[in-house]
This record gives sequence, structure tokens and C-alpha cells, in this order.
Amino acid sequence: MSDSAAKLHDEVDHLRAMPMRRAVTIAIASGFVGMIVVVAGLWWLAGTPSVHWGGTLSAGTVIGVLQLVFGLVVLPAGIVALVVNYRKQRVAEAAHGLAEIAERRSQAAHRLIDQSAARDGVNHFEERFARGAELLGHASPAVRLAGVHWLAALADAWPDGRRRCADLLCGYARLPYDPEEGKEGRAERGVRIAILGVISQRMYKNAAQPWHDLHINLQDALISGTFQLNGWQVSNTVSFDGATFDKGSRLYFSEVSFGERGELRFAESRVDGADIRIIETDVTDQRVAFNHATVTNDGSIVFHTCSISGELSLQGLRIESGHLGFMCVTTAPGTQIDLSKAQINSESDAHFSFFDTNFRGATLNLQDAILRGADLNFTWCQLAGAVVNLEEAHLAQGTRVYFPRGTLRSSDGATPPEVIFTRARLDAGSRIEVEGKDLRCRLRFSSLGFQGGQLDLSAATFADSKTVTGLPAVLPKEVSMPPGWPGTQP
Repeated sequence: MSDSAAKLHDEVDHLRAMPMRRAVTIAIASGFVGMIVVVAGLWWLAGTPSVHWGGTLSAGTVIGVLQLVFGLVVLPAGIVALVVNYRKQRVAEAAHGLAEIAERRSQAAHRLIDQSAARDGVNHFEERFARGAELLGHASPAVRLAGVHWLAALADAWPDGRRRCADLLCGYARLPYDPEEGKEGRAERGVRIAILGVISQRMYKNAAQPWHDLHINLQDALISGTFQLNGWQVSNTVSFDGATFDKGSRLYFSEVSFGERGELRFAESRVDGADIRIIETDVTDQRVAFNHATVTNDGSIVFHTCSISGELSLQGLRIESGHLGFMCVTTAPGTQIDLSKAQINSESDAHFSFFDTNFRGATLNLQDAILRGADLNFTWCQLAGAVVNLEEAHLAQGTRVYFPRGTLRSSDGATPPEVIFTRARLDAGSRIEVEGKDLRCRLRFSSLGFQGGQLDLSAATFADSKTVTGLPAVLPKEVSMPPGWPGTQP
């Protein structure tokens, strides 16, 4: 017998009452015995007087005898009444105790049933999970596709196992494959598209069974297809680090919201002829990152109608053939757009575009960048209070850095924009152009290295000679200044 069963048995035994006849008999006998003991005690205390028997009974003697007889008659009745009342109290207490014991036993039975049901439920979900994994590993692409939807449905019904289902789907999506390998490759591509579609549906803000808090790990995956990823809620890390975005693929992330730990990461990814766009999204501090990503085969990364604050990391971005674009973007004061050590290594159509972008108060950091064949064009941009830092940048052949008329103007009372070319290098075929009237910006050219490149400021006029600093007193032939500028050679 277990300890709990033994304890319950003792409690029930404690509540059991003595049979009524035995209880009354014992009580009456105990009463008479007690009375005899009391009378004997009183008689002994009175000195054990002798009894004289007379021939005549006095009235007092008769009354005393009657009182004794009455007491002997009433005593058992009183004892029985006390026993009955006590018995009622004990019965009521026993009934209450038994009710409590019954309730505890009922609760224990329910707990056992719930635990058994939970075990059965877990076993059921585990069996379904194993079945989903079996389907996902099947030789037939059609069966694998069924496995994708099987695991998605299981994740919706099994909150405790949702992460496992998502991890299994992401793990499968990371497996290498060749989408160009005939019919099988095309079918497998459909399976991968289904996986990303299943994930996307559950990342929506109003998803019925959301995956917002899950870590979506698609590192090193091959992403192929067109996806409208609208209205995502990212509360954890969604990682495309090291992923390859196949030629012709399009991923449009629109109106994405980020939680406290939310990140959308593309570090070391390869945009191979694909188009990745971040649209109508508030990109706050380090929520989106393309560190050391590579754009090739006319691929593109575009931020469109976004608000950027904090830091946007594009450090080490490599564009071999493609486009980095900022279109209709606004930045908060103090924003850092980090393109330090970026590389453009192609003489094809590789360029940056900053169309209609408001960089007011922000820093665009291109320090140590290598720009070969790049078109760095600030048409329709607002740079009041901004810093464009090309310190130690290498402007190789075919690169053009262009500040058209109106971009470097400064509003009254606002911090003037600053462009830094300190220790930058201009190779042959590269060019820096600045246009505008009565500019109050700050152009820094200290130790600018001319190796055949051109600096053309001839279409600009400046508020004072302190606007442009760092140029030598006698300007080299590669520098074109406004007429009458001190040090300009005829």
C-alpha cells in the first residue's frame, strides 16, 4: 500500500463512529459507576456513619428516597441524550470529513486523467511530428510538399512543439539543391517556395497562429521565387545570413514591424540577380543588416519609402554588378548608414542611387570604401546637417561622385552639410563634381591623392573661402575651381 493510500485509510478509520447500542451501554454503565464512586466518596468523607433502621419513616426520609429514585431514573435518560447529541455531532463531522476526502479523491482522479490525457496528447503530437519528418524526407517531391503543409498544420495545433516544427522546416530549406537540375530541380524549388510561404503566412501581424517570437533560421539557404512579404511582425531574429537569392527572385518586405529583439539579417548573403526591397518600414537601430553581402548579376538592394534611425549596417557590402538604392527615404538626426569598406569591383552598371532621400542630420559613412565604376549620385537629396564621409576611400576608374545643384545647400541656422575626402585617392577616370550657388557646406580635401582623377568645383560658388579646405595653395591641373578662386591657375 502506498503512503498516500495508507494515510487516506487512517483518515477514514478515524472518522468511523462506535455502534449506538454499545455507546449507550458504556455511557450508562459509566454513569452508574461514577455515581457509586461519588456516593462512596462522600460517605467516606462523612466518617462512614452507621445506619439505624427504625420502624417509622419520616417525611424527610421519604423525600430523600424519592429524590434518589428520581436521580436514578433521570441519570440514564440524561446520559442517553448526551450520547445521542454527541453522536449527531460526530456524524456531522464524519460526513464533512468524508466529503472532503471524496473531493480530494475526485481531484486526484481528475489529475490522473488529465496527466494521462496529456501524456496521450504528447505522444499523439510526437507521432504526428515523426510522420511529418518522414513525409519531408520522402523521395517524391509531391510527398515532401505534403510534409511541409503537414508540419505547418501540426505547429498550429501544438504550441509547445511549434519551434520544433519551424526548425525542421527551416533546416530542410537550408539543404543544398540545384533548381536547374531538370524536372526534379524544378519540383524541389516548389517545395522550398512552399516552406517560405508557410513561414510568411505565420509572420503576419494578425496571423491566427503567429511565429513572431520564433527564430527563423534560413542561413545559407538558396532562395528562389517571388514573395510579397507584407505586414510581418518580427519579434526575434529572421536570418538570411549566407543565403543566396537566385536570379529573377524578388523579395519585397513591406510594412515590417520590429519587436524589442527583432532583426532582419542578410549578413554575407549573395544577391545573385535578385531584387530585395525594404518598403514602407521603420528601420530602427540595427534591425536590418547587410554586412558583407554581395550583389552580383544585376541584383539590387533597395530601401523604398522607409524611415531610418539609429544604425543601418551595410559594412563591407560588395557590389560586383548591381544596385544599392535609397528612394524616398527619410532619416532621423544622428542616423548612421554604415557603408565603410564597401566595394564596387565592376566596370559595368554598378551604382548607388539616393533619389529623393532626406539625409538631414545623418551620417553616410563610406570610409575605406573601394569604388570602381560606381555612380554615387545625390540627385534630389537633402543633405542639410548631414555628413558624407569618404575618408581614405579609393575612387578607382569609372567612379563618379556627384552633388548636383541644390543638394549641399544649408538652411538658415542649420548645421551646414559636410563632405569629407580626407586621404581619399582619385585614380584616372574617376571624378568628383559639386554644383550649386553660394554654398555654405564644408568640403574637406586634406591629403587628397590625385592619380589622374578629376575634382570639378567649377560649377559651384561658395559663401567664403573657408568652405573648401585641405587643397594645396597651388592647385594641380586635375582640380577645376570657380573663376577667381585663390590659387587657381590660368
